[in-house]
Amino acid sequence: MSFQYGAQAVAIAPNRAYVDKIKNTFEVENEFSVHDSQQVQEVLKQEGLKEVAALKSLVKDMDMTAISTRELASIGALLSQLGLTEMFAASLFFSGNRDCDENGKARNIDIKFNAIALFNQRYQGHLEFSDSHPGYEKNPGFQEWGQGLKSANHLLGVLAWFSRSPGNVLAVSERV
Repeated sequence: MSFQYGAQAVAIAPNRAYVDKIKNTFEVENEFSVHDSQQVQEVLKQEGLKEVAALKSLVKDMDMTAISTRELASIGALLSQLGLTEMFAASLFFSGNRDCDENGKARNIDIKFNAIALFNQRYQGHLEFSDSHPGYEKNPGFQEWGQGLKSANHLLGVLAWFSRSPGNVLAVSERV
């Protein structure tokens, strides 16, 4: 690709390397944070998850404010196996912070970042886009993506709660 600047053409190589930049890196609480087992059960039921022992075990020692794309992808895979009804939400876990090189290949998948802040930032960005572009909220794909973002945030709130729960039994009944 070239760009004409005055009489001279200047070659420009498009840089496709990308990573999500987190604006509020210290965010640990938001509207999706979970504070009791009743909220956990509501989210699990809403998302179609029933048997969550493996999920609780997987996230037991993880910190959702310092987690890698690799760890989020393993959570996404398990959520899919457990019957998560919202597939867009699972894809958010798989993509992590979307760090990729110029060829679109994932990189730095073991670098830790704040998933609570990132997922909420993506959701808020979706809402802002909807507000600034009237009519998009009626598009089915746009609605599905928004629901996926919301579900991923709810699930991240539950996962954070599971990871902070004391002891081996992670504070929520298996029966939802």
